[in-house]
Amino acid sequence: MRIVGPVREVIIRPAKRAYRPEETVSFWILALDHDLQIASGTIGTISVKDPQGTKVAIWDQVSFDKGVLAYTLPLSPYALTGRWTITVEVEQSQFFCTYEVAPGIGIGQPDISVAEEHYVELKFGTEMRRRYKPGLPFSGKVEAMSTEKSVRVRVKVYDNTTSIYSQDIEISNGEGTFLVPAIMADSDFIHLQAELVSVESKEIESHYVLAREPIRKWNSSSDCYLLIEGVEHTLQPEEEAYVTILSTCPCERDVHYVITTDGRITDWAPRGHEQIVPLDRPSMEPGPTCKLHFSFQVQSVMAPVSQLLVYYVTPQGEPISDVISFGVKLFDKRVSLHIENREWWLPYQSVDLKVIAEPSSLVCLLGGRSEAASDLRFDPRISEEPTPSPITEEVDFLEAGVSYFQRECSRRGDSGMSAISYRQRGSGAGPSGQKRRPPESLVGGSPYDHLWMWTCFNYSSNSSSTEL
Repeated sequence: MRIVGPVREVIIRPAKRAYRPEETVSFWILALDHDLQIASGTIGTISVKDPQGTKVAIWDQVSFDKGVLAYTLPLSPYALTGRWTITVEVEQSQFFCTYEVAPGIGIGQPDISVAEEHYVELKFGTEMRRRYKPGLPFSGKVEAMSTEKSVRVRVKVYDNTTSIYSQDIEISNGEGTFLVPAIMADSDFIHLQAELVSVESKEIESHYVLAREPIRKWNSSSDCYLLIEGVEHTLQPEEEAYVTILSTCPCERDVHYVITTDGRITDWAPRGHEQIVPLDRPSMEPGPTCKLHFSFQVQSVMAPVSQLLVYYVTPQGEPISDVISFGVKLFDKRVSLHIENREWWLPYQSVDLKVIAEPSSLVCLLGGRSEAASDLRFDPRISEEPTPSPITEEVDFLEAGVSYFQRECSRRGDSGMSAISYRQRGSGAGPSGQKRRPPESLVGGSPYDHLWMWTCFNYSSNSSSTEL
């Protein structure tokens, strides 16, 4: 059992990431509770440390009830150069953000935007599964950052050096999903590859390999597998998500699901499956023998990434399970933003914005900027996990942040009742030598290097215009 505090996330945003001595550091802080609302009734401490770890400023007994809090800290002419840290402490939790102090920062030439004919950046979705189960389908997602509206990508699956599957997908709204009907490989690793095929419906002569990803084989002593399908794309709050469960064994068992977010259970259901759809497939042939269907309602508290765990327990006490991560995008269609149609603005020039929202709602306007130097180039020979270590234990429960432990089961045999203890293979700390990923920030997926707060206001039909 994990005890969580009243605050889920504290967003810390300095006005910029680098300062010179004698400049004034400006930053703002927003604390959110587990329902993604302003954390009310919460007190914390804010401090700023220099590169030597000395606290040069402390704000004690800070109340986060008012939402966005703004702070400033003037730097002396003798401020230490290096990395400074802003720390927010709430009960037993700490949240950090850093910025640099250096004498020459801000003196150089201004950033110059570089325009290219085509700019496309591809990667496989961070919440996509990185393991495959032999004989079962494999679902994945490709994410794209592009200056073009229409991008077509070819996804290939390699077993060693042999291509065993290929599919073209269209990228819309920054992402596209693909489905490999069944992976009949039996290698410890297979590899996914994403190639850029066409831009704006124009075929590219030389296909560019922009992303590669190793996929590890699922190793288990069980002859039964579960596989989750249906939540590969990014979901939105209040959406009804429809899930399909494939099983390689008959579906007489009651199947349960648990949804966890940052290690907390945000939804669960003890009910069994609602509908069984048998497949016309000989039992001796590999693949699913039945399908289960169920649905759940997506909640905003599940953002930005949650894990869906589906499982059942055999009479011998062995859990058969699968887990998949899915993204939730906090986007409210009832709020819209319109900006005047101009190609560029001069420094200190006013920007005219039109915001449409429901009355009595709190509206905050954020600004963002990408550094020209952050124009990433992917090397197809480099992977996010260049030397992944093999895992031979079931870790579905651990990936979902749930520790399965059944202390004692009773069974009746020829000699009467007997008690047997069972435990999920693995431990709550995760596989040996591996660390669990830190919780994902609510704004962690932002492509901007610099974010800043413009203004916040309570919206009503009588709201007056504000210059930015």
